[in-house]
Amino acid sequence: MTSNAYVFSDQVQHLLILIEESTRASQITSKYFIEPAPGTLARAASRRHHIIFGRRGSGKSSLLNKIHSANLVNRTPSAFVDLEAFKGHIYPDLLLSILIQTFSEFKEWLDQPAIAPATKTSFWEKISIVKPTKRKAQIDEAKSLSTSVGIQISNLRTLLHQEEIIQSEDVTARSSKTSSKVSASAGSGVPVAPISAKIKGEISDGQDESTSRRRTYETRKHQSLQRNILEYQNIFKSIKQISHSEVFLILDDLYHIPRSDQADVIDYFHKIAKGGNFWLKIGTVRHRTEHYRNGNPPVGMKLSDDIDSLDLDVTLEKYATTKNFLFDILLKFAEDCNVNVDAVFTDGARDRLVLASGGVARDFLSLFRKAVEEARERVASGDLSRGDRAGAEDVNRAAGRYYDAKLQELDRDTTADDKKDVETQIENVRNFCINKSNANCILVEKDRRSELGNHIGELVDLKILHPIRSGLTVSKKPGKRFDAFMLDYSFYTGDRTKRHFDAIDFWRPNVSEEILRRVGLIYEQA
Repeated sequence: MTSNAYVFSDQVQHLLILIEESTRASQITSKYFIEPAPGTLARAASRRHHIIFGRRGSGKSSLLNKIHSANLVNRTPSAFVDLEAFKGHIYPDLLLSILIQTFSEFKEWLDQPAIAPATKTSFWEKISIVKPTKRKAQIDEAKSLSTSVGIQISNLRTLLHQEEIIQSEDVTARSSKTSSKVSASAGSGVPVAPISAKIKGEISDGQDESTSRRRTYETRKHQSLQRNILEYQNIFKSIKQISHSEVFLILDDLYHIPRSDQADVIDYFHKIAKGGNFWLKIGTVRHRTEHYRNGNPPVGMKLSDDIDSLDLDVTLEKYATTKNFLFDILLKFAEDCNVNVDAVFTDGARDRLVLASGGVARDFLSLFRKAVEEARERVASGDLSRGDRAGAEDVNRAAGRYYDAKLQELDRDTTADDKKDVETQIENVRNFCINKSNANCILVEKDRRSELGNHIGELVDLKILHPIRSGLTVSKKPGKRFDAFMLDYSFYTGDRTKRHFDAIDFWRPNVSEEILRRVGLIYEQA
């Protein structure tokens, strides 16, 4: 029986491997991207700055990779910079490192996609299954500009490895017998070593005795970077001119760099982008992002004024829409492997899989793979009481084992400074659900601008809580409205299943919202 079960077939095995390989977004796996709403992709690729919000695994990187791949095959200048690589870097070295990677990406575009022959299939197949457009850039112009960009990269690397304070000196010559018009020119480029000023003077008759004066001053890395903004603007203008198209800079996973530095990094690239030199596309998590800091002058980019936002999150609040969206993604993978998903999963397992994923695409695919593995293990042991397809209980066990992955993501997505605070909030919510309300859902007063409201938002971004309803009223709390959230399945299923625990079936069409309007579900702990 075991060898004949469909879950053991070569096609299903191929599907599981493909899903596992697609855990991290890339240019190739971006072909499986499904729009959460019509027009999302077209809007994200338009000539406008965008910040793209979404929980981890919601498809931000897939969307950005899809835009990047399309740009490359269209010979459009495009750089994709994964900011996770700079996690732990300190400003201004953080900005220097990002600039180096940005210019390196554009240099690679000048060396390859800008001028590579369309017939070079070995190169283009690594980028996309779509054939490239006709070359627009002149080869000699691209190579010349690539050399200039390479010089900037070298200068930036030199500056990166210098100490924060750079000692420089000017020399001024004077003579008691002569009157001098003296001008010092040290250049405005990136300083590589202590600067010796070049002296130009006009000498008139007088005493021949002369004296010299030496003075030192300090200049910091960020001052050097500010001085070079105009030079960088000119580089991007040149890239735009030779490509005869728009220029795109894609910064993915902004939330991995220190929150205190995020607005400064965005602000710097916004200055370079002034005048339409390029368009910024930034992927991040909403409650772990500071894209704008008010002040005199303000720093960063302000939503609606400087940059528009896109939200990729699909939630359990629109359950039917979310279910269709997630299975559309799975079916796209399955079609490539010739797999019949109905022969792999029961109807009950489908709904349980959607709930356990919280509506997050990557978690949905990962749990699908783990649930099939649970079903295989069960069937191989001879337990056919629930059939040879993956069922709801197999999903439950897979979700329970996903608990450790949730904690690993917490380690990855939080800094040492705020991890303890987040862990405290998680434990507070878990204790409320498991030991006080004895239910998997909580109510939080709507539009609370308290610290608790911010904590709830962070727990949603970390996929500990999942939004399920908004604007609910509770009879014993007149005049107030509440948002409802579901505690992630991994906290109360599988090996963590508690007897008599009320897993509210809020998602079923025939279940009234009154089941959520209970005063005992109101969570108020700060």
